[in-house]
Amino acid sequence: MRGLIASLLLMLSSPALAATPADGRLAQVRQLLGLDESLHRQLREQLYSSPDFAAYDEAKRSCISQVVSQNFSDGIDEAFSELLDEDAVVNELLGFSRTDTGSLFFAALREDMQARLLSGGEAGGDADGLLRGLSVEQLAEVGEFSATSAADLLRRLRRADFSQGRSATALDQLQSHCGVAASGT
Repeated sequence: MRGLIASLLLMLSSPALAATPADGRLAQVRQLLGLDESLHRQLREQLYSSPDFAAYDEAKRSCISQVVSQNFSDGIDEAFSELLDEDAVVNELLGFSRTDTGSLFFAALREDMQARLLSGGEAGGDADGLLRGLSVEQLAEVGEFSATSAADLLRRLRRADFSQGRSATALDQLQSHCGVAASGT
């Protein structure tokens, strides 16, 4: 079981994206980047395909899933709180996302991120293909955005470690909340 949980938590350090000012914008940025959907889909696929997980009854599987999901979310929130510490940068990011060009850009980014997560960080989606369909003016807008602090934030998010030492916490919670021994299996 330790191996299963450790591998699931290590998944968070693969190329991914995430967010945090406390006024509800965390949820906006997470939704904008498609993080919750992508991570939870990958979590479900990895958990439910594990023979270790399948060996437990439904109540324990539900508890394990809840503990691991919460730890994923907490790791993302912690990483975001360190990276998204300036309101102006978050406002710039959300502002660009509301433009026609920004909407297309973030759709491509979500597609790329989801493909990377599902492939374990190996392959991205066809983000370049979508960007090739932009007009000269839209490409100029993307170029201007790429020189901003918000774009720098996106680059830092791709390199962020979302596990934040969450493995030990998850293992402790699995033991105390779910009665799942974290040794060997």
